[in-house]
Amino acid sequence: ILAEIGSSDIGLGAIRVANALGDKLATEFVGADILINKTAIIIDRDIKAANGVIHEIDRVIEPISTNILELVEANPDLSLFAEGLKKAGLSDTLSLVDFTYIEGSDKKVRTGFTLLAVPDTIFNRYGIYTIDDMVNYFTDEPNMVTDVQNGFYQFMEYHCLNGTNFLSDFNTELYPILSFNNNVLVTIDTDYRLNNNSETDTYTGFLIEQS
Repeated sequence: ILAEIGSSDIGLGAIRVANALGDKLATEFVGADILINKTAIIIDRDIKAANGVIHEIDRVIEPISTNILELVEANPDLSLFAEGLKKAGLSDTLSLVDFTYIEGSDKKVRTGFTLLAVPDTIFNRYGIYTIDDMVNYFTDEPNMVTDVQNGFYQFMEYHCLNGTNFLSDFNTELYPILSFNNNVLVTIDTDYRLNNNSETDTYTGFLIEQS
């Protein structure tokens, strides 16, 4: 990482500076330990050198090559959400890691997405146990689920934000969904609040340990 990051600079979300590959390393806390990319624990912190700082970790951190859709599909707790993304026709977009900036050029641009993934247990609370249940819950037109005006499509797309946002990247502001025709309001105070209702003080939150 091309910056000096002490352990006191590491918070919940990601290290603020990308590594040499251009990726940010995810960070969280397990008790008093700092966990990197849900894989490696820092076992010796803040070893000071003349030109930087060293943190010793307990295992190798493999470069990430899995795209965001593959990660969702690999999580058994998100099986309905994964099926919904594919059913709505969003899977091709969410599988992209980069794209050609100018046609005929070799220049590639990295994509960035943030998914507000709904686990199966939440759907189950509403009597949704299969993808057909899910489609029928959100639309009366189950044969039109890839249409941008369809209720099921709009539900699925609303959970797909533009840009890569770790928890530490969020600020109190509006974040656009993929089509830019709607937004999710993030409010940060004592918690990360999604679409906070100030009158009832209700909001959707994150499952932090799963984020």
